Amino acid sequence: MPIPLLRAAELRAIEVEYSRATPPLMERVGRAAAEFVQTHFGTGRVLVCAGPGNNGGDGFVLARELARAGRHVCVHFVGDAARLPPDAATAYQACRTTRADFCPEIPAGDFSLVVDALFGIGLARPITGDLAALIARINAFAGPVLALDIPSGLDGDSGR
Repeated sequence: MPIPLLRAAELRAIEVEYSRATPPLMERVGRAAAEFVQTHFGTGRVLVCAGPGNNGGDGFVLARELARAGRHVCVHFVGDAARLPPDAATAYQACRTTRADFCPEIPAGDFSLVVDALFGIGLARPITGDLAALIARINAFAGPVLALDIPSGLDGDSGR
């Protein structure tokens, strides 16, 4: 059965609908993504590239759950923890209590999976500079890449 692709406004409506859910939507997304990774992507190292907003928060939850399951997880966070939205800040703090490695630079070596949790549907500006270079590096990865929400830099409505 085909699964419909939703436009950004439809996804935002779902986020609003679940904004007061228990557990919070970010927890649900991160846990479901971690379960998907555990089922489909073996046991190797995972690189999570986390951005400065709620998409990064989804990535922190995923990284936390994988680290708790014994996976080697490297988190490359490209933001300021003091400026994270409240749910993402909570997810960041919880992830910091695990064995996940927070890496200021992407470490050398192989990864069985790269997770793009940089920017979700809320990004409304062109990406330039270091962030554009990071996205190009993610896109050039030879192995599988899992994007949470949508690949960073892609407009979910137009496909550009």
